[in-house]
Amino acid sequence: MNELNLVELKQELMEYGLKVGDVGTIVYCHAGERDFEVEFVRTDGYTQALLTLSIDQIQPLEQPGILHVRSLDNQAAVSQDSF
Repeated sequence: MNELNLVELKQELMEYGLKVGDVGTIVYCHAGERDFEVEFVRTDGYTQALLTLSIDQIQPLEQPGILHVRSLDNQAAVSQDSF
C-alpha cells in the first residue's frame, strides 16, 4: 500500500465514530510498511479521524466498488477544531 491509496477499515473504532467498511486515505507510510497514517474525511470536507493503523486493521479498497455515505451519530461527530 502506498500514500494516497484508498483503504477500507476492517474493524470498528467507535471512539472515533468509524465502522467496518469506512474508507480512508493513506497519508503516510511508516518504515517497515506495517503501519500507516490514515485520514478519514466527512462529506463536509472536515477530518473525522487521522489515525496510525496497522496493516491488520485496513485493506486496499477493492475495485470496482461503490462508496456508501452514512450519517454520523451526534456522539461520533468530531469538532472541526480538533484537527
